[in-house]
Amino acid sequence: MKLGIRYLFYSLYKINKRHLGRHEFVATKSNDTINGFPISIFMAINAAMDNLIISGSDPDQDGEPYHSILLREDRTSTMIHTVDLDKNHQVGRLLDALILGEATIDKKIPEELEKSLKRLLFESFDYKDHLNRFVHQENGPMMHAHNLREGLLGLNALTSYRNDELAREKANNMLKTMSSISNEQGRLSIELAASLGINTGYINYESFEYPPPQTTGRFVGALVKYYRTTGNENALELADLYASDNLLRGFPLGGQLQDDSGTHVHSITSALMGLLDWAITRRNHEAILQLKSQFDQGFVEISSSYGWFKEERVINGYKARGENTGDMVQAALHLARAGYSEYYEKAEIYMRSFILPGQMRSVGLFVENPGATIDSLRHIRRRLHGGYGFPSPNDRFASTDKEVSVNATDVTAGVVTAMCEFLKHICIAKDKGVSINLHFSVENQDVSIVSFLPHKGRLDLIIKSEKAFSVRIPTGISEEQILLIIDNERTSVMLNDNYIQLGILLPGNKVEIHFPLIEKFTREKVWEHDLSIFWRGAQVLSIYPSGSGSPMFQEDIPPTQAWGVVTCELKGTPLSNAMVVIRGLEGTKYGSAFTDLDGNYAIDTDIIASGEYILEVFKEGYQRMDSDRVTLIKGWPETIHFRMKPERS
Repeated sequence: MKLGIRYLFYSLYKINKRHLGRHEFVATKSNDTINGFPISIFMAINAAMDNLIISGSDPDQDGEPYHSILLREDRTSTMIHTVDLDKNHQVGRLLDALILGEATIDKKIPEELEKSLKRLLFESFDYKDHLNRFVHQENGPMMHAHNLREGLLGLNALTSYRNDELAREKANNMLKTMSSISNEQGRLSIELAASLGINTGYINYESFEYPPPQTTGRFVGALVKYYRTTGNENALELADLYASDNLLRGFPLGGQLQDDSGTHVHSITSALMGLLDWAITRRNHEAILQLKSQFDQGFVEISSSYGWFKEERVINGYKARGENTGDMVQAALHLARAGYSEYYEKAEIYMRSFILPGQMRSVGLFVENPGATIDSLRHIRRRLHGGYGFPSPNDRFASTDKEVSVNATDVTAGVVTAMCEFLKHICIAKDKGVSINLHFSVENQDVSIVSFLPHKGRLDLIIKSEKAFSVRIPTGISEEQILLIIDNERTSVMLNDNYIQLGILLPGNKVEIHFPLIEKFTREKVWEHDLSIFWRGAQVLSIYPSGSGSPMFQEDIPPTQAWGVVTCELKGTPLSNAMVVIRGLEGTKYGSAFTDLDGNYAIDTDIIASGEYILEVFKEGYQRMDSDRVTLIKGWPETIHFRMKPERS
């Protein structure tokens, strides 16, 4: 085809929940698509939460969350732990992401998982100084400044969404200790900590004396969130103290990162995000401008235009980190909230062109560990699906090593948080006005929005409340290029700061907004590699050369698996050795599998296209399920839960 680019076809889908007969499943569909995958932020959050739920507890290790998945040359994998992160860092990150995700898309967290994570989080704070620790095998309990942020994020989530008084008490006590070990310059003091008996001798890659973004800077955002939840003035005072040092050393005037900014890019991006939230809360416009300059200039050498942000500043290689992009999405949203609405476009570019296509969806190339009996070797494909890790600019994982981490729990959790925050900004209602800022489909009490992007530049609105509406238009589009239709009548366009001002609309009004999506090729050097990039509007559609492991930008591919669980309808217990079969509507068998001891099945399919299929389940001594149609979507395995009824109860 022209210029070697295969133009992609997109289908329109809509979120849909169904409950059929004695079994139930959720078929999630969307009219937002990425490279032929029917995908939306709703679906991406749902898949990422599934990933966190299945990776959130190792029954062979006291319920401790896994850190990541290690992929070997032969494509077999194993779940691994990290001693200084899993029982204090990971638990806080998981609780923060899962509880926020539940509140955002109404996806329930398994009760036992939340109890386990909460227990581990509280245990990590059960020390006389009230600071969260991990237990080192040789050195005993160790306090690590890197993990303070995640600990408070977990406590804040429990306080904010669960009204957990013990979490509030632990957080308040933690902040009292933090005040006592912080000096007047806004730095953590080893001398003050030693006077309280806090052991800082074991250092992994952070310490009290490391660059401020890697210790206190990353903590600021959690402090501001906790202040917003509880009104705790100590939290805001600590944020003030740490912000002053980070603005002086970590993010100085001039817009360039310095040695005191550190090398761990996630700490830098999370600190930038949190400091912007603090500056807006404090209405400190000078700080906002200083941080805006860092956003614009500080990452040029370690990022791409579409959202790749390197893992480490100084180490050679293509390796990035998914949550770095999530941090920068949230930083862009903060800048837009501060009045710089053009940063909504930056957030949308990063979301459409890196976060959504960067999610692990096609997992058929990974090899299971047949006959595995320990948890860390089981259900590898399911644990990869929906996750995020350490991508290259054009691939979901980046390494030429014999072993590579392809999925990380805290990274996936960080991206979930970013997607949830992004959803909140698509459409914002204030007083008697509604601002539509991001071009994704969503429905709320004020408006139903259908986005046709990236297929074409069109937004359809159905108005549900009497308010003044405005809609952001991509940069570079003039009034003459916009077609505005209200209730089937063409209407004049008034564009102000890239927003169409629609005026006051009434319930039932129907609005169509048409605008061009600019297609272009760009060439970009990303960490010493030359890339050719094809854009349509704010979205990357292809990159040359493409990735070799799990390419982000590739042709449409069929589903590789369907999975789920079979349980007894009466007792709710899992049923092992039940057979699940998938067939075409005409009867052709495409795959089958038996459930394991936990009732789980995973069918490797030979499906060649998306569409409707028949799924049946059989279990001796149980009533046969009525077969029913399910929709399997390219690249997105369905999770189908069957409930079987005994023949004799």
